[in-house]
Amino acid sequence: MEMRLTPLKRGLLELNELAVGIPDPLGLTFSLRLVKKPQKLLVLPKSYAMPDYEFPGAARSQAGSLARGLIGGTEDDFINLRDYRPGDALKQIHWFSSAKPEIDSP
Repeated sequence: MEMRLTPLKRGLLELNELAVGIPDPLGLTFSLRLVKKPQKLLVLPKSYAMPDYEFPGAARSQAGSLARGLIGGTEDDFINLRDYRPGDALKQIHWFSSAKPEIDSP
């Protein structure tokens, strides 16, 4: 049996049972059968292929070396959040995320 389904939203879709209508030989009435076979389906948004794009301009290097740029540069570009390291400028600390309480994991 082949079946098509169009989900209305993304996320985890749980299928518990399926009602199958079986027609009588003349096709006048249907007999319903419940098929119980729980399944889970993860629904993701449609993805599209993007063409390669060359961004204009040249790459900028940071003062020091490449290794210095990887451990904490001096540019104002946002790359990611990381824990405070001694020597970091106070203006670059993300105060909102540093104020969250630490949760001990078991």
